[in-house]
Amino acid sequence: MKNLIRIEDLSKEEILEILHLAKEMKNNPEKFRDKLKGKSLATLFFQPSTRTRISSSLAMQKLGGNIVNLYETKFEKVMGNSESFKDTIRVIGDYVDLICLRHNLEEAPFIAEKNTNTRIINCGNGKDEHPTQALLDLFTIFEEFKRLDNLKIVLIGDLKNSRSAHSLLVALSFFENNEITLISPKSLQIDLDSLCFKGDIKIKVSSKNTMCDEDIIYMCGLVHDEYNPETSFAELNKYQITEDTIKKLKPTAIILCPLPRVGEIDVKVDKLPQAKYFKQSRNGLFVRMAIFLKMLREKEEEELIKEGKKILSIVMGQLRNQRTEQFRNQEFKLDGVKRYFMIPFEEGGEQPLFWLPTVGCSYARSKFGGCTMCNYGGAIVKLSDEILLRKFVETLEDPVIKAFPNLNYGGQGSFFDDSEHSPNLRKRMLEEVAKREWVKRFACESRPEFITEDKIKQMRDILDDKKIEIGLGLESTTCIVREGIINKNFNEEAYSNFLDYAKEFDLEISLDVMFKPNVLTEKEAIEDVVKTIKDILKDVDETHPIKWIILMVMNIKPNTLIEWEYKKGLYQPPLLWSVVEILKRLTNRERKFIKIAGFDSGIKPLKYATNEDETTNEFISVLKTFGSNHDFKLIEELSKKYFGSSSFKEWESRMNIKTEELSKRLEKFYELLKEEFKL
Repeated sequence: MKNLIRIEDLSKEEILEILHLAKEMKNNPEKFRDKLKGKSLATLFFQPSTRTRISSSLAMQKLGGNIVNLYETKFEKVMGNSESFKDTIRVIGDYVDLICLRHNLEEAPFIAEKNTNTRIINCGNGKDEHPTQALLDLFTIFEEFKRLDNLKIVLIGDLKNSRSAHSLLVALSFFENNEITLISPKSLQIDLDSLCFKGDIKIKVSSKNTMCDEDIIYMCGLVHDEYNPETSFAELNKYQITEDTIKKLKPTAIILCPLPRVGEIDVKVDKLPQAKYFKQSRNGLFVRMAIFLKMLREKEEEELIKEGKKILSIVMGQLRNQRTEQFRNQEFKLDGVKRYFMIPFEEGGEQPLFWLPTVGCSYARSKFGGCTMCNYGGAIVKLSDEILLRKFVETLEDPVIKAFPNLNYGGQGSFFDDSEHSPNLRKRMLEEVAKREWVKRFACESRPEFITEDKIKQMRDILDDKKIEIGLGLESTTCIVREGIINKNFNEEAYSNFLDYAKEFDLEISLDVMFKPNVLTEKEAIEDVVKTIKDILKDVDETHPIKWIILMVMNIKPNTLIEWEYKKGLYQPPLLWSVVEILKRLTNRERKFIKIAGFDSGIKPLKYATNEDETTNEFISVLKTFGSNHDFKLIEELSKKYFGSSSFKEWESRMNIKTEELSKRLEKFYELLKEEFKL
């Protein structure tokens, strides 16, 4: 979340994250007292404000930050002759970390974000939007109903000019099965086509003040002012909320209002249990605290990752050179010896996955140096297409390979990378696969940026009706983990395009998720994997091309950064109890997508994930077969059987480790790398 201009700038997950953080802040504000110490906020209000301006200032103050207020009558409409709005934003943006902006012009926040790199929060732009108000509205609703879906909601009043109503309507569209009634004079009805809804939402429009079984009444204001000169006082009074209005509602209904009120809610309503608008106003403090902390944390993480990737690229480059020499001397012969190892087979047992010694992953050969856990880059000298094709054909005749209907080809990076598999080699390999009737499914791997529609079409044309599975290494949906720790770039746009190709050409997709990257604690790694799996599957149904999530349990391969950390005593592979815990935290539906890998490897690791006691072999056996049987009862029985064992106690100990925030630990890790690798 770089800026918060409109509520649609957020995802549903980001909205929920803000609400959960606000709840934590409300319950324990002292915990967050100095989280933004040294940071500064400028509140630039070119329109009058009470609650938003004061709660924004107090929110930053309670987080330990500093506040600069620009709020004077002469600045309410324009800056005057001395300085333009653009220049004002540019100058103040250079002074502070965050700007809260209110302006009478709808385009103001969009102009602001183009003229500064400082984070911008829109606190109201004319009649357009008020996203922080919508978030505190959602927070209050969630506090009262413990849900944000399956609600009946009435928005009443001047809906045409209410920026709070506009933002709330869009915010509600992120959630399911909400029924919304819009009640206003015809002259003040909202233009629904102007709003960017995020999902299906049931909306009924009425000019009659009829309410009975609604859960929430949201009064948007009824003011006879410059925005609303044509509506008479008598007509506006028809929509007033009084004690008689409340009597028609069910007892559990609540009344909300962004405030101020000017007679649209009778003061006698204040004492009734349904009146929640002052509580709603108080909640604004905690919601804005959560927004500020989230935005500035993300900004710090972006800057940390940017600096960290420079360090990791140099370190990984040094390790890559060591790998190159080792692989040339020990691991591969120059004629391209084929290798394979066994992976879980969906029908039970195991099946082979094989690869050929190509030039390796181009990402690892690039200036970025590759991923911290991987040693596939720059492994060998380049072999000719003829040698690679000959070894590929020989592999297809291997009895071990032919015993299975699935042909699983790993390469050493990306099948669709022309620098690793030339277009001619790739075409000829696919033609060899097409000739063999015993191959029912061909599986390969690639980074998304190498996948094009033409390449996928060619593959489908050659393989005809054979099933095709393409694996991608996503690793994590958390940016600081994927980019700042694993050192993996992931092209989101290319991935989105690939999903479209997969649907068009009937492909299946598997996504690798990494468990447990370096720097993360056992608990953090579990939480990151569970979050990633849920992120992946939130929009996946039976028609979606994503069929599998491969949980890659970390092992320690030679000449990797993980190995260096392990030898320094800075890293331990995960305990198998943690894999069990991940499965426990998933739903039955989510578990059916999971395969577990990492217990076998093409290049023998220094150490696999283990329990460090007699339970290890049984755990590995059950976990390896989970991808084929998805029998969670076996997992539960295993967990009960060894509950209280020495490995379980060690796991509990790891789960209770208290540490600094991840960003602080990562910053120290980068400094250690600079020192150890003499950067």
